[in-house]
Amino acid sequence: KSELRDIKSELQDIKSELRVIKSELRVIKSELRVIKSELRDIKSELQDIKSELRVIKSELRDIKSELRDMKSELRVIKSELRDIKSELRDIKSELRDIKSELRVIKSELQDIKSELRDIKSELRDIKSELRDIKSELRDIKSEL
Repeated sequence: KSELRDIKSELQDIKSELRVIKSELRVIKSELRVIKSELRDIKSELQDIKSELRVIKSELRDIKSELRDMKSELRVIKSELRDIKSELRDIKSELRDIKSELRVIKSELQDIKSELRDIKSELRDIKSELRDIKSELRDIKSEL
């Protein structure tokens, strides 16, 4: 009898332990379902992030390519600007020379105009004198 009681007691202990273990198993299975669900969500989010990363990398490549093109274009424009500035300096220098030459020419022109006025005045005087001489000559001829 004692042995039977011991076995029954042991059986009760085992049943009790089994209930506790089954309860723990249910809790663990429930936690496992939650964790699996979270894992699926995380995997899905990871795929979304990977996809977004691919898009961003592609955009970055495009932007880098565009940046290289713009840098190249900028170098060309800077070179053109240097050439234009150099040409502008040359043109300004030439303009200063031309202005200086123009001042000299204007001065010479004024001198020539003044000389021309003097010559015209002298010409008028000579013409007047010539008329007077012709008139005098006619008068002398008529007296003869």
